[in-house]
Amino acid sequence: MNQRARGVALAGLTAAVAAGGARGQGCYQWHEIGPGPAVVDTWFCAMSYFPAHEAVMLFDGRTGEQWEWDGLGWDLVGDLDSFFNNIRHPLLCYDSSRGVLVLVGGNFAGIVAEWDGGPNGWDLIEPSGDPLIAGESACVVFDEARAEMLFIANGQMHRYDGSSNTSQMDAPPLRYGGAAYDPVRERVVYFGGFDSNDVRTAQTWEWDGQAWTELDVPGPSARAYHTLTYDPARGTCTLFGGDTGGGGVSDETWEWDGQEWTLVVPDQRPPARWRHVAAYDERYGEMLLFGGWLGGGVHDTTLLRRVLDAGTIVEQPQSLTVGEGQFASFSVTAAGQWLEYQWLKDGVEITGATGAGLRIAGAAADDAGTYTVRISGLCGHVESEPATLTVDPVCLADFNGDGVVDTRDVLGFLNGWTAGCP
Repeated sequence: MNQRARGVALAGLTAAVAAGGARGQGCYQWHEIGPGPAVVDTWFCAMSYFPAHEAVMLFDGRTGEQWEWDGLGWDLVGDLDSFFNNIRHPLLCYDSSRGVLVLVGGNFAGIVAEWDGGPNGWDLIEPSGDPLIAGESACVVFDEARAEMLFIANGQMHRYDGSSNTSQMDAPPLRYGGAAYDPVRERVVYFGGFDSNDVRTAQTWEWDGQAWTELDVPGPSARAYHTLTYDPARGTCTLFGGDTGGGGVSDETWEWDGQEWTLVVPDQRPPARWRHVAAYDERYGEMLLFGGWLGGGVHDTTLLRRVLDAGTIVEQPQSLTVGEGQFASFSVTAAGQWLEYQWLKDGVEITGATGAGLRIAGAAADDAGTYTVRISGLCGHVESEPATLTVDPVCLADFNGDGVVDTRDVLGFLNGWTAGCP
């Protein structure tokens, strides 16, 4: 299967698997897919997914070249004008509210440019208000709930809405950290970086649109120059790598689900690195990692591919109707390894109902409802289609239980009365 076909198949699989589940060995596979663009300094790049082209875009701040990953390989799609050259540590972010890719210059240029993906290329922008943060210490993320781009560094945050920029001084007092936006919880997550004393930290912060809050949670060790990218297929923020200090460089992968950090242990992992870039490829449902530094520039392109075994439902539970007091049962047939079952009634887990079948002896009126079963595998779970249980009430006048009240019921009652009890 070629890369493109494999990516489409994988996207279809992950769409059917709910976020969550185990995150251990075998659930993730990092695979190197060959050399990336021949950029001079891979740590002077910026990367973002661009829906207008259905591709991941890579901008080389040293040369002004822009590259596009289409799921099969990299293509050079443009070489920007000379004023974009030698933009060290550029920032690149997609504004989903306006459908444009935003580029902000690095250390030596306060450039702001936007591109809608059309043939006319980039437009220089002069936002009103405060100058945007530029420099390698900053990170950028688009806050979809508030329709604004956030630039974060050194306790300062800039809020850019596409026309004006406002700065405020209540951001995490850190720099060289990583940030990502969680659209489900409508939170911006920031982790790590250097504090004001040039000490690496392991702090986790979240922005809810009103204020930043530092969370008291254990997680990755202190580090800087790592990446933090939201993974919609998992519903988590994925962290990779970073400079851990004392000459240490990490090759760890971590996930943040809004409550806790979990260390992912893949069978394969990329070489340790820092100053790299990462982006989630929405078209193919995979994480793309590029470049960085490890005693020299790293030019590989690495993908995080998933081997998700959440089980597959072969036969769905079927709806049924029983009379009050009668026996009722549901069953499901699933394929997979190390599967666990949990039945639910009207969305609430049924205590002890953890087998492939569910039996109800003597159905009562309050047993009527909608039943589903959640099947959990090594790397996630899948829930069955709903099945309805209807419990018909018992009609005491229908003595013989044939569904019709007539003289035969009277005769049956009289016969029973005459016969008496043993």
